[in-house]
Amino acid sequence: MNPPGASDTLPALPLERSELDRPIGDRLLRVVRQYPDLPALRAGERCLTYRELERELRRVAAAVIQRTRPGVGCVATLSDHCVEMILGP
Repeated sequence: MNPPGASDTLPALPLERSELDRPIGDRLLRVVRQYPDLPALRAGERCLTYRELERELRRVAAAVIQRTRPGVGCVATLSDHCVEMILGP
């Protein structure tokens, strides 16, 4: 976290029109590379940096892939309003 009084606001990233056709994950990785230690997600007292968010998203993706039957692509989660609601269980 930044010291008190320091800005932790993500600077606006210029978005090229060509990026709109790219997967959202590619755009997220661009932000992770540029701002790994800035806050990405806050819920109550919990805060994840972009680096931590990427790590958690990869963990969730691996769990989904492991539990999904071949040919079936549906996944649903039920969660309270918290960081895990965004990330999955």
